[in-house]
Amino acid sequence: MHGIALMASALIGTGPQITERLPVAPAAFSVLWIQCNGILSNYSIDDRYSELRDFILARGAQLDSFDAGDVDAGVLAGYRVVIVSLAANWDETFTAAEAAAFESYVSGGGGLYLWGDNPNTPNENIQPIGDHFGLTFGSVFVQDDCFTTVPWVVPPRDAKLLLGGSVFGGEGWLKDVFHNYSGRYVEHVGGRVAGLGDVSAYSNDRWGQADNTALLMGVGRWLAN
Repeated sequence: MHGIALMASALIGTGPQITERLPVAPAAFSVLWIQCNGILSNYSIDDRYSELRDFILARGAQLDSFDAGDVDAGVLAGYRVVIVSLAANWDETFTAAEAAAFESYVSGGGGLYLWGDNPNTPNENIQPIGDHFGLTFGSVFVQDDCFTTVPWVVPPRDAKLLLGGSVFGGEGWLKDVFHNYSGRYVEHVGGRVAGLGDVSAYSNDRWGQADNTALLMGVGRWLAN
């Protein structure tokens, strides 16, 4: 486990409600980034996702990365949000035991953000986790321009996101002009799960483009509550 900063104030802050039961964002929380199954090229939290890292840290959140070993309950315990990007887990598939640990984490009140990609990528690596929540990654391509179907961005508006892969299952909240969904969400027992169909949405390549950063803020707030 690699600690990047100490926990302080909120990552997201206050803003419009996304669901009726969404409370004000917590005063402080921690985020765990998982990169333990082989990183594609430079898609690590300290390289191609460094803008994302700096954005989180600038808002006073704790951000840790789990870099090697098997994911279990002890690894996930205590974090408000856990992020799993396919690009940071490119070489190996999460085991059944690891997938079950993620489900237990969410059932205990955690927020999980899963990022898959287009059909030409090894979405099967994260699919064991998605199966626990009824989410399927990368079945079809989607148009690069996707739009939110509910106010998941801050401030709420009809927002355009630059994305590329599909997510099926759960409730849809992000789709292209052909109604292929690239974003899905699930309220699972005590916690929440969001699925995204593009590992590049929050990478340095697309940071600040369209409404991608606003999407991160909205989904982050929802997952953290």
